[in-house]
Amino acid sequence: MRKLVATLLTAFLLVVSPAWAADFTGTWVLDHSASDSPEELLKAQGMSMIKRKAVAKLDVTQKVTQEGNVMTFEVVTSKKTKTNTLHVDGEVRTVEGDRGSARVRHVWEGDDLVSTSITDETTIVTRRTLSDGGRTMTQRFTLTPKDGSTISINRVFRMRD
Repeated sequence: MRKLVATLLTAFLLVVSPAWAADFTGTWVLDHSASDSPEELLKAQGMSMIKRKAVAKLDVTQKVTQEGNVMTFEVVTSKKTKTNTLHVDGEVRTVEGDRGSARVRHVWEGDDLVSTSITDETTIVTRRTLSDGGRTMTQRFTLTPKDGSTISINRVFRMRD
């Protein structure tokens, strides 16, 4: 009888539970004062000093939609708008980016969205977390180049009303 109840409860939870652990849907604005500068991370990726300085000053807005295990991030700056679609299902996919191809994987770890991007030169892990009642999104970037060193920065975004 216990096995039957456990099986029915598990089936019920699978049907009524959302496909994601946390809801990142909304418009998020970068809080420069609460964020680390991205310059060290960009330098490790080979970006010139002039570009690093310019990128560090950019205002960034992220518009996030979330439907099941598919998330769309529209990243808007004064220089460009870029849309990224993430399939949060643990599958490894090859994607083409600004710096060539990468193998990417997106998974839930509890309520955190963890994205791993591996190229021939680096591995970047991005951990997105919500706090402040879902009003603050922190993105922690950890870059590991081939030499095994690591660089980590936090970028803090606030929900726009």
